This record gives sequence, structure tokens and C-alpha cells, in this order.
Amino acid sequence: MRAKMIIPIVLFLLGGCIGLPSILEPIYDDYTISEMTDNILAGAPPLSTTYVELNAEQYTSRDGKILYTLVVDYSSNDWLFITPGESLVLSVDGEQIGLRGKGSSNHRGNGYVGRIEEKAWYAISFEGLEMIANAKEVKAKIIGTRNQVERHFSEENFRNFRRFVAKYGT
Repeated sequence: MRAKMIIPIVLFLLGGCIGLPSILEPIYDDYTISEMTDNILAGAPPLSTTYVELNAEQYTSRDGKILYTLVVDYSSNDWLFITPGESLVLSVDGEQIGLRGKGSSNHRGNGYVGRIEEKAWYAISFEGLEMIANAKEVKAKIIGTRNQVERHFSEENFRNFRRFVAKYGT
């Protein structure tokens, strides 16, 4: 398994020189993850140092079972403490979709230069990903015990989701 992780690590380290793809595909012993990366949402207030990514992932098991998730990657100077339960609420063309997850309690830490990083995963159907990719407007609210953060999709975010859906459609 160590050898299989060398390629993604090398790509990560070279990212500043050659640019990373927006989709990575690390291979593990029992499954492959196809993951969107660096999909930073728009709508941060002026001078904000808080970044929110909303990425999609596809897990493919060795026996061919496929699962999809949305991943919130939060980076800031202060904790959000993403809560378990319905802590990601999307508005997709005005339709509210509440997604449930385990929160960020097992995925919190200090990042670069004292920044706080939290990560939370949410199961979603492929149809849900298609709905997001084909929408005209998507707003996201991430709920924590200390605060909540709201962002929206830019055209680049829609392009990233459309590319992911086109590549990994069932």
C-alpha cells in the first residue's frame, strides 16, 4: 500500500510546479477513491481568511460497489466544529437539501501557519450530484457548534461538478 501512495504524494509535492489535476484517483487495497480537489466555493466576505471547499468523491470497491460523498473542507483561523447530523444544507435552484454526516470531530487539526482545518463527509446519490452539476444556483450552509458558514457556487464550481459527473457517471 505504501508504494501505491507514493504517486499521489509526489503529485502533491510537484503541484506548485506542474499544477495538480482537479481529480485524483488514489488506489488502496480494497477500493479506489476518485476525488475532486480544490473546489473552493465563492461568496466569502471581503478580507475573509476562511476557505470552504465542497468536493465530490466516488468510492469504488474491489467488487464494483460504488458510493458517492460530498466532502466539506473548512480552513480558517477559528474553529467551526462541524456538527454530526444535518450540518450541510444545500439550496439547489431553491430546493433545500439537508445532508447528514458524522461531523468533523475525528477530522480536525492545525494546518499551515496556525490555520484550523476541519473535514466532514456526507453521503449523496449520483442523482444528487447530477442535480448539483446541472443547477443554475447552488448555495451551501455548513453548520457548526460555534458558527455557520454560507457560500455559493461560481461558474468554476459548476464546471468542476459537471466534469466529475461526466467522468464518473454510472
